[in-house]
Amino acid sequence: MRVLASLVLSCLGSAVHAQSLLVVDAAAGPGSDFDNLTDAVAAAVPGTTLLVRTGSYDEPGLIIDKRISVAADDGAAAVLTGSLNVLGLAADEEVLLSGLTLDVTSPSLTGALNVLACAGAVTVMDCTVVGNEITPNGPGDAAWVIGSSAVTFIRSSFTTRKTISLVTDSSTGMFASDSNVSLYDCVLVGGDGIQGAGDFERPGLPGGAALNVRGPGVSNVFVDGCTLTGGAGGAGSFGFFDPTLCADGGPGGPGLRVNSALGVVTLVDATVLGGAGGASPGGGCVAGTAGPASEVLAGSTSSLTPNGRSLTLTRIVREGETLSQTMTGPEGEAVALFYSVFQGPAILVPSLEGAIHVGTTFLRRVAGILPASGTLDEPLLIPDFDPVLEGIAVHVQAFHVDLVNALVFASAPSPTIILDGAF
Repeated sequence: MRVLASLVLSCLGSAVHAQSLLVVDAAAGPGSDFDNLTDAVAAAVPGTTLLVRTGSYDEPGLIIDKRISVAADDGAAAVLTGSLNVLGLAADEEVLLSGLTLDVTSPSLTGALNVLACAGAVTVMDCTVVGNEITPNGPGDAAWVIGSSAVTFIRSSFTTRKTISLVTDSSTGMFASDSNVSLYDCVLVGGDGIQGAGDFERPGLPGGAALNVRGPGVSNVFVDGCTLTGGAGGAGSFGFFDPTLCADGGPGGPGLRVNSALGVVTLVDATVLGGAGGASPGGGCVAGTAGPASEVLAGSTSSLTPNGRSLTLTRIVREGETLSQTMTGPEGEAVALFYSVFQGPAILVPSLEGAIHVGTTFLRRVAGILPASGTLDEPLLIPDFDPVLEGIAVHVQAFHVDLVNALVFASAPSPTIILDGAF
């Protein structure tokens, strides 16, 4: 296995050299370089990995606009309480966010996580994102993706807090506009509407959409193995000043809303649920209606057959440790693993029942044949690095070959970060 790992690192070529690592620790503990992310991002050169230790990082409006990876250390609870913005990446730049929690408590006029105007690839893996409580002018959405070419979310969750504004719609788990987005094994939940006003007989507000695709440009959204649940409608209520008056409950929000003439959403093994209607207060007022699973106002949706293939890697591994690689699928299929230090453009290929995510510069090797259990484990021992290589993100994807029917299927991508053992 040491030989295989050495082969992986050597075949990735010159791109792996001079990759640095900066340690961020809110407590400024031993071995740390910075106690905040803002300064660490400013100091990072392209290709740097920021390894974030346990702590709370209150840095509203943090901007990432260069090729770096930001990852919580293994087992660390790294919580960002301000919005995180990935902005304006060029086509040859990319960003990986891994293992972070964004629990935004400061006011924001955008989402908690925003990917805006990025021609380069952005990958968000194993992250938890919670939108802020809505201020009178803010949306409170968990995530925005606008004008971006290749954004991939893996095993991440996006939820929102209840709306407290009367002048904005209920918040959404994710808003996508004029972008190419892939979601794998994610959970998205729309925000709940606020309670009705009995004195004015105003019903509870509608719940928000879990995934809201909107905008004038082309949007291609691929949703594989995810759960989308609309927010609950606001509850009905009796009047405070006149208890004889009451307000109905509001309608639940849709799991998926598409309102983009050039928007296409492809669903694979996705669970899409409308939100519950707001409760009735009684007294002649009624509960709100449940939200629709999908609400297509413009654009289209389509479905692909689930292919049942998966790949799971250790999220962070150090030299001298073993990288776990677990592949699942039907018995007898051959599995090839593709490794690259670059993420590809996330091209949906219907014949693969999935998308291609690894970059064009890659190493390919055959992992083996899936046994009767349908699970193939291939541990990979990570060797000592080149002295100048402190940390690097490697994008990995499995392709399964059905030898009987001559078909090929793609798994979801599974990036890993490999670190020098000194960190």
